[in-house]
Amino acid sequence: MNPLRRLTEGPAIALTSSLICVALCLGLGISANVFSSNSNRAASQIATNWFPSVRAIGQIRDAAYELRRVEARVVLAERGCDGISCDAPLMKARQAMSRAESTYEPLVSEPDEHLLYQSYLHQKQDYFRSQDQVTQFAATRQPTAVRFLTHSQFAFDEMIETLSRLSDLNVREGAKSKAQVEEQHERTMLALNALTALLLACGGLLLFHLVRLSTRRR
Repeated sequence: MNPLRRLTEGPAIALTSSLICVALCLGLGISANVFSSNSNRAASQIATNWFPSVRAIGQIRDAAYELRRVEARVVLAERGCDGISCDAPLMKARQAMSRAESTYEPLVSEPDEHLLYQSYLHQKQDYFRSQDQVTQFAATRQPTAVRFLTHSQFAFDEMIETLSRLSDLNVREGAKSKAQVEEQHERTMLALNALTALLLACGGLLLFHLVRLSTRRR
């Protein structure tokens, strides 16, 4: 072999292999960053939206049940009640519901979730109207109050059913996001392992050519 060609062959191989290794390292770093960002975004949705939404909906539901218990105590009280003694405990329970709703409302994100929440708000107003009628009759100790208590139960049940659907929706979306995180993690590991294998292969090829070139020179 021409000595001049032999002298230029080694640096050319080293330069080419080094450039390939650098490109693979860059690809490895960029891919790791992209995959990590996607996984972090999905994980953030779980931590900051779906699961907190389920917890907030549970707080609304607990407050609603407490309001229903207060309503029943007002209607079934033996001594009856005047306007103030009827309204005060009910207003306190309603305010507890409003506080729970204010925690949940910023977490509403999906169109379906927004529609369901709007339905809940309308049903809540229907329930409140029924409740107001019940307390009016309760204040005058009319037997009709018990009948209206049954009517308000229907409105209450519809409201609770919508809250359950909201909770189920967030649980499903949370599970979906969790599955996406797991799938993204698997893809990330496969891609990084493949790039690492290519990098090792490139390094091995470079070492092979350098050893071969060194052997030829001897």
